[in-house]
Amino acid sequence: LMILCHAHHRRIDSDSDTYTVERLNQMKAKHELRMQNREFEADALVISQVERSMESYWTDFAKRHKEHPAPDFAVSVVKPTASGAEVFRDLSAQLQHMETLLEHYRWSDERAPDDLRKLVQRLGYDLAPLESLPYYENPFERRNWEEHNIYSPNVLIDLRTLLLHAELLYLAEHAKHNKTDATTDARTKEIKNELLDIAGSGGYFD
Repeated sequence: LMILCHAHHRRIDSDSDTYTVERLNQMKAKHELRMQNREFEADALVISQVERSMESYWTDFAKRHKEHPAPDFAVSVVKPTASGAEVFRDLSAQLQHMETLLEHYRWSDERAPDDLRKLVQRLGYDLAPLESLPYYENPFERRNWEEHNIYSPNVLIDLRTLLLHAELLYLAEHAKHNKTDATTDARTKEIKNELLDIAGSGGYFD
């Protein structure tokens, strides 16, 4: 397939002796080779089209959200007017909330044995049989220990690293097409240093 303007279509179709199939294939191959070696540059028209497309999408998004069948329970974390930097800040905050939640679960499971003892005493039962059990036979002792002390911390490490990586890629692309400021430069440097620390000394729990 060769996509041509109307004028060149007329020229080629009216002179098949000059523009043979072999020559057209050569022209196509030469053009594709030249374009493959050229870095993509978004012109004003492409940028305008992308902006219009996103504006239309967020308009539809707002309309759909407004028509939610249960407004009081509608998810409202998406902010159409938020910048990329703001979205990454919100992501970091949510990751911190997740860490807090996992820590709460760990604390809850750690106090489960004491809660059980208090309940048994409150009901007037003898604690001796419970206390005589080895810890590995008591399902309330060291409950979910590996999940709290190995799996969860390792998942959080991976999430934090991926989030930093994604933000660094975003900032690098943003810098190619926008004027950077001191805040953006400082954040880029901060992420680079943090990723270098992870690369040099970060490790999983085991």
